[in-house]
Amino acid sequence: MQTTSPSFTTAQHQVYEEWKRYGHHVKEYLSEFIGTAFLLFFVVGVVATMFGTGSPVPHLIPSQIARLFIAGLMLGSVGWIVAVSPPGKLSGAHVNPAITTGFLVLGKMHLKDAVGYVVSQMCGAIVGALLGHDVFARLGQGTKSATLVPGPSVSVLIAFAAEVVTTFILAYTVYTCVSRKTLMRYTPAIATVAVGILVAADGQISGCGMNPARWFGPAWTMHFWANATVYTLGPIVGAVSAALLRRVAPPGRRVPQTAKLFHDHRYRSLFKDDSVPTKLPSHVEKQASQQ
Repeated sequence: MQTTSPSFTTAQHQVYEEWKRYGHHVKEYLSEFIGTAFLLFFVVGVVATMFGTGSPVPHLIPSQIARLFIAGLMLGSVGWIVAVSPPGKLSGAHVNPAITTGFLVLGKMHLKDAVGYVVSQMCGAIVGALLGHDVFARLGQGTKSATLVPGPSVSVLIAFAAEVVTTFILAYTVYTCVSRKTLMRYTPAIATVAVGILVAADGQISGCGMNPARWFGPAWTMHFWANATVYTLGPIVGAVSAALLRRVAPPGRRVPQTAKLFHDHRYRSLFKDDSVPTKLPSHVEKQASQQ
């Protein structure tokens, strides 16, 4: 499998791989921070609008399942916006430690970058949730700033299983889309529909977090740490299971072409074994030309 564009020289390829392994990728980490903060801000806002006692929406749309589906589509659309934004095109718009962990298992990331992404995502979640809490506090009365909790009479075990299953479906969908060039471009759109359906199906069971950062930001804001295992380990188990299943898929479809949810060849990539054209970082191109 080609790791870079076919037009790369041997010198460029060598310098590029060294940069991926040992270089500084602060811009990508900052992009994940910004993307996750943006997502969590809207998570708090969407939950407040759809379910807050201070919002008129519950009266206009009495069906909770309908509101869950709409909320899921709205949040999926926010992820879509992040994916096609300049920061998202640079970092890949994971905005989810579980998705990042799955890409690590798939061999698309160096460990240091996976750690950098996860730390950035969790910090971004705090900032986004705090901002959302300040802006939507009155509208979202009763939602505790989108804090995740299992539904009434739902056991911790059932909630954990729901997080595993829903995250598995979402992650497998993402990993499958970016593994096929015919689907890559539509990954954000397909993921949006998947999130809408999954939130409608699971919203009343576990809350359908599917993202440790989605749980962490509101938990930090409200100082509510119950069910941490459900909403951190559950999604990670689901995403890792999806990644392992992709590894035994038919040859030629096992490994993603890239680890970006929306690949744009005009942006550099820190991911391993990209088989799609990628722009060289300017300093890499300059260094290679001097060799």
